[in-house]
Amino acid sequence: GETAGSSEDPFNRLRDHGQSSVIPPQRMTVNYVYQIPFGKAGSMLSLPNQGAGKAINWVIQGWETSGTYNFQKGAPLTPSTTYRNANGQAIDAPNVNRTSGRPNCTGVSMTPTADQIAQGYVFNPLAFSSQLAPGTFGSCGKSILNFNPGSISQNQAIYRNFKLPFPKGADHRANLRLGAQVFNVLNRQNLPAPVVNMDSPFFGKRTNNVT
Repeated sequence: GETAGSSEDPFNRLRDHGQSSVIPPQRMTVNYVYQIPFGKAGSMLSLPNQGAGKAINWVIQGWETSGTYNFQKGAPLTPSTTYRNANGQAIDAPNVNRTSGRPNCTGVSMTPTADQIAQGYVFNPLAFSSQLAPGTFGSCGKSILNFNPGSISQNQAIYRNFKLPFPKGADHRANLRLGAQVFNVLNRQNLPAPVVNMDSPFFGKRTNNVT
């Protein structure tokens, strides 16, 4: 579904077999709401409901906390390029009115060297070539780049619920809710995926540092 109608070789659909580049291999999402059992009769930290105890119960009761947590692994990526000849000119290499697709894999390791890492590369750009012989497709497979970082999102909230004295005589009185929300509570930096199109000057790098 992610590349509908864009099969590189309609006579060899196995070339498009591979993991999805848009669906994380693993994902865990946790959502919860918890009413803190303080202040009410029979609950934790409940004081006699008279004098100072009554005031303390009023302060500590009615609190509620909630959170949303999302953990996911990065999906594998697929390199792409415009087909070019030895002179760097764009060509229709497979002769099927298609001038772009996956590049050739040169056989060099996709893992970046120490020098490349220092230059900001996430994977080795020299592992790929956009030069294809006429009538051929790129040799690289689909979803071969496992350099997409995962992400962690942790949001937290705390609220206090107040019972209002109206509407008078109703079975259920109105509530007033006051609270605070904190997004990315651990201040975690989620890095973007690297650029996988060889036509970009940032091929093999991240275009920015944080999403």
